[in-house]
Amino acid sequence: MFRVSWIAAIGLHWPPLSAMRFGPAARRTCRLFAAVGLIIAVACSDSRNRRPPADDMVGLNNRGVGLMGQFNYDAARDIFVGLAAAHPDRLDLQVNLAIATLNRQGEGDADQARRILERVATADPRNLRARYGLGLLLLNDGHTADALPHFVFVAGQDPTDAFAVYYAARCRFEQNDFAGALTGYLRALALAPQLRSAAYGASQAMQRLGRAAEAGRLLNVFRELETDPRSEVVEFKYTRMGRLADAVTIDDPPRQPAPRPAGPVFDPTPVALGPTSVTWRRFDASHPASITAADIDGDGQIDLFIAGAIDDRGATRNAVLVNRGAAGFVLDTAHPLAAVPGVTAALWATTTTTASPTCICVVRAPTSCGARRRRDSGRTSPRPPTPTAAAARPSTARCSTRITMAISTCC
Repeated sequence: MFRVSWIAAIGLHWPPLSAMRFGPAARRTCRLFAAVGLIIAVACSDSRNRRPPADDMVGLNNRGVGLMGQFNYDAARDIFVGLAAAHPDRLDLQVNLAIATLNRQGEGDADQARRILERVATADPRNLRARYGLGLLLLNDGHTADALPHFVFVAGQDPTDAFAVYYAARCRFEQNDFAGALTGYLRALALAPQLRSAAYGASQAMQRLGRAAEAGRLLNVFRELETDPRSEVVEFKYTRMGRLADAVTIDDPPRQPAPRPAGPVFDPTPVALGPTSVTWRRFDASHPASITAADIDGDGQIDLFIAGAIDDRGATRNAVLVNRGAAGFVLDTAHPLAAVPGVTAALWATTTTTASPTCICVVRAPTSCGARRRRDSGRTSPRPPTPTAAAARPSTARCSTRITMAISTCC
């Protein structure tokens, strides 16, 4: 109000002074400036008393979430206190306040956080974050029998939450239900294979059940995960208690899954890949097929290349299937790539110097083998082997030869 009266005083006292110096026209002008100044001052004062818009609520909350990520619980809690008081109907803000309060771990913070979560759970009994937070507080206080129903409820509503399953198993273990605990620990480990605490809990449950050998194996899993940077350990610390124990941003639009296209996923109509006179090789698990797709002839249609697919009177040839649009695929037996011997896989790339793709054929052949084939001439020019990491070491395949590469450039 001091600012309003100060601006108004200037505006009201200015005209008489101006009038003495400039006359009647100046007096009218000065009075107009005074009125405008007073209107602006009152408008600015009114805007200060308005309720912050929703965008401010979102921004402040998300700032609080960021401060929680910096483990600055006091500053985050100060923000959440103001937001929870201004928006008592927003249960997500209330839970964020409870999470900041329980992580601050000051005198009486646990009781205060529990009261907040209880109010939220009363208003919405299916609120997973509130139920999960109550379970954590009860478990940390040693009330495992009271905590168990909360974790069981959360795990039932979200069966993919490994932390909820883990905490339910831990409650059962504390109540000497070792068989139930073991089932829960193993399920949590299956949901999150990097959850070290689940492996350790399962090992302990196995020991209590007298299954020492299996307990030893699970203990080894726990120890092996120690060197895995992806592993997680459950602790009563922020970011270590599961995602439902984290403060969350608000009004973030949910991700909509892409709708499934109508009709079958794959076209049930078989595609003819060549004349019936062609003898196709049969592939199996030990010799899988290598099928790659690229615009081989540069016409904008995606063609197919199947390595070692054709048996031509005892000789193995590659299938180059050129896409002819509505007419389907046409087998090009005269293409230079069809005659490259011993191809087991193919890689395709488009370089900055050529518009057509370059094909890198991985072949199983002696290290002296290597050829560059060009589509325009169709000729094969021998070249000395290029030292590569692949050629320098033995193949991992079950053969005595080495893996080399023949580069065929389609241009």
